[in-house]
Amino acid sequence: MKFTYIAIPLACLSLAGCVENQGGQSYAQPSAQQTQVRSGTIVGSRNVELQTTNPNDQVAGTLMGAALGGVIGNQFGKGSGNTAATIIGAGAGAAVGGNMAAKNATKVTYRRAWEVRMRDGQHILVLKQGGRFRVGERVRVVGSGGDAHLEHY
Repeated sequence: MKFTYIAIPLACLSLAGCVENQGGQSYAQPSAQQTQVRSGTIVGSRNVELQTTNPNDQVAGTLMGAALGGVIGNQFGKGSGNTAATIIGAGAGAAVGGNMAAKNATKVTYRRAWEVRMRDGQHILVLKQGGRFRVGERVRVVGSGGDAHLEHY
């Protein structure tokens, strides 16, 4: 009898999940995204070097250096001297590994910086890889900040 009292409510609850939404389909409204479009004239260009660093690479190098330094330091001394050598080895390994990773984590890329005089007289720089634009050409600047790019007018 107890089984019936438990089984019937559980069956009703499990079937309740199968009922479709009777109010029609509902959709999440996509967020409206506005893009800024301005026009201007290219007044100059130059090549620029961009350096970017990935901090995750440096953390990984520090951790690997600490582990390797600790293993090497553990080979020396006995008793508390062994513990001290392990700690010193881990610290030195972390420093060396972090420095090596920081040097290798920096990536250099080259871009073309286009100087554009906007219609309101403001000058901006747009970084672009490649592109066939000429000084004096009218262009559209689409987007803003780091997402801005040039299009032919």
